Amino acid sequence: MTTPFRRIARLSVDELCAAYGNEDVHTEHVTALALCLFDRTRVALGLPAAARRLLEAAARLHDVGYSVDPVHHVPAGAEIVLGKGIKGFSGPECEQISQIMVRHSGKVSASGAPMRLLQLAAFLRIGDGLDYSHAQTAKIVGVRRARRTIFVTVRSDRFPESLVRADRKADLWRAVVPY
Repeated sequence: MTTPFRRIARLSVDELCAAYGNEDVHTEHVTALALCLFDRTRVALGLPAAARRLLEAAARLHDVGYSVDPVHHVPAGAEIVLGKGIKGFSGPECEQISQIMVRHSGKVSASGAPMRLLQLAAFLRIGDGLDYSHAQTAKIVGVRRARRTIFVTVRSDRFPESLVRADRKADLWRAVVPY
């Protein structure tokens, strides 16, 4: 006698955020910043449009592990994604989302990871740096490319330290983006 396969109901990104008390205001702002950079540079970087949904999910969930382990929230969040899965994403896509989440922190080596995932993590890393204050003060006001350089113009009148933090967190970008 065989046991019937029992399907575990996966939660959506919104449901995971709600279940783990995610700081939605911060993560929504980080998501908007990361997606703005992605949308404005994707073609120049040769990234597929389909990668956007992976970046969006990773950005929305990048701090979801805080309620489980504030000190180690990044690996805790990745474990949530791997353990629970995400409605609408395959197992391999959940693995990619967790890799983007883990690598946005800068505490995990970039070696061995696919370049596309590192590039997506770089978008998230900069977006997170731009909202270092968790006060949603930074705004991307322009993105342009000239020769082999991408210029990003950002404003943060009330908390300029976010600009300094984002520049520091651009280390991954500088390592994996050819501009």
